[in-house]
Amino acid sequence: MALTDPQRHIQRLLDALTDEGLEDLTHRLVKPEYPDAHRVRGGDGGIDVLSDYGKPPERGWQAKNYKKVPWDECRSSLKAAMTGDKPCHYTFVFPFVLTKNQRNFWRDEFLPEQRKRYPELETLDYVDDLVQRIEKRPELVDQLSDGAYSVHFRRTMEQAAKDGVNPLASAADLVSDPMAMAKHARQIGKLDPNFRYGLIGREAGSGDAEIAERGQRFTMNHGIENLPNFSMAIREGDQVAELQAEPREGARSETPIPWFAPGPEGEDARRKVRLSLAKGEPIEISGEAVGVKPGLVPDRFRGQLTEDGLLRNGLVRIGLSESVELTIELTLGEKIASETIPLYRIPTTGRSTLSYGGNYNGAVFTIDLEELKDVEVGPDQIAFQMDFGLTLALGGEVGRRAVNGLGFADAFGKADQVRLGCPGLLPDEGIEFEGEQGENHNREVWEIAAIIAAALSVLEARDGRRRTLPEAVTSADRYAAQMAYQVLTDGGLEIPVGKQFDLPLAGENLDGKAPEDMLETEIELPPIAGQKTGVLARRSLVEVAPLEFVTTADGRPRLKLRPAGRQARIVITLAEN
Repeated sequence: MALTDPQRHIQRLLDALTDEGLEDLTHRLVKPEYPDAHRVRGGDGGIDVLSDYGKPPERGWQAKNYKKVPWDECRSSLKAAMTGDKPCHYTFVFPFVLTKNQRNFWRDEFLPEQRKRYPELETLDYVDDLVQRIEKRPELVDQLSDGAYSVHFRRTMEQAAKDGVNPLASAADLVSDPMAMAKHARQIGKLDPNFRYGLIGREAGSGDAEIAERGQRFTMNHGIENLPNFSMAIREGDQVAELQAEPREGARSETPIPWFAPGPEGEDARRKVRLSLAKGEPIEISGEAVGVKPGLVPDRFRGQLTEDGLLRNGLVRIGLSESVELTIELTLGEKIASETIPLYRIPTTGRSTLSYGGNYNGAVFTIDLEELKDVEVGPDQIAFQMDFGLTLALGGEVGRRAVNGLGFADAFGKADQVRLGCPGLLPDEGIEFEGEQGENHNREVWEIAAIIAAALSVLEARDGRRRTLPEAVTSADRYAAQMAYQVLTDGGLEIPVGKQFDLPLAGENLDGKAPEDMLETEIELPPIAGQKTGVLARRSLVEVAPLEFVTTADGRPRLKLRPAGRQARIVITLAEN
């Protein structure tokens, strides 16, 4: 049954809530029943609101502000709660109604699993009827509706009202009088010595669709040479009012720094950002494990910061810095191989104070510099310790280029001597060190990537279709690549059959066919990393007895075979041959 209009409005307000907003709403909802209810701030201990100050407390609530249930995070939050305050009654709060499948998963799997794990927990439940609960609290509806305006601008409006200026005038009011807009902006920024403000009123466009009705969008932009600028856009119907702030001339410069949470999730995000920027590709990333240390922030936007001075729980767009050029020169016996690649600033790792990364066709080179403060050097000099790294990041690389990158990475691992030159970053004379002398710690990864890159390169040369390497591959991708490469380069291959086994028949038409009909079949070589080969081949079963068709647990058809002679084999040749 469809929601009534008031309920639809409330659900839209819930959809626009921030994580902080859902936690605060939870606190407000339980306060009448539990007068001592209070927010739990600081590190994530698995609880956002406690009912009282008892040891243990009677109840705890954990808000999960997602579009679907994050079961793994629910497990982690409950685990943290049961090693901390250990409430007798624990409740998850979801800002949406659970689906039938989600409710069944809770009842049949999640709840029994957690009851067994925490027998001391008397009650474990969830709340997903916030719309109905809020509908009974009109003051909360008003606060939710007004929140987008009140949180960041109410104080400004009250102060400016004394001067007869309303910084929250509608977009239509603002745009109708440019001089009034300038007066508004000057009044708002009158007490901020570092930033000057601007007001814009405009019609909402397609780029504003992400802003919920009477919701807000906070943005911080930082270019290569410019100081950060900030904006807060508020939409009402088809109108948008936007407050902007940019540094005044002479304002001190503080470069924003990407921040990553400690732990596996944060380190995984750091790795993704480092690899993307090193490959010369800007990246967008979001989630609780990433954020920004913004440095200098306008007075009117400080409410966006967390207690530890971070911007979190938003979309972080990280662009490219100015580049420097790195020349890598490899000595292999009497031969010298050399490549020059651009390096970009990337997030630091470990104890490094400055990090750069660059890419040569999927071979990513990183330079992490750690300042050595205890080493005595000359005036105006700084001592650094350098960590130079090589990582394969072939996702998105075209097959033929990946082959070149893999070749250079292989040469790097076998080089007798390596010389690095990078004016402006490394000493003018460059840095030299001995190579790995044949040692390669990622040899298996290299071999798999080389097989797939070579197969995709041959396919692209055959039909002209662009094919790229995936971010991750499976064993099936490796075997498919080996088959395609050998068939295309040698014209065919033979696979001995020494015992009974199942032959995959994915994509083959079996309608009305018997196992005996499969002795000779025309097939398309299997896809590699989800990319069709388009190559037709003839498969022949020689001295092999087909037994029966079978189906795997995931519904894929197979043909059960057994050898019927000493030369039992499967022969695959190009159909055109």
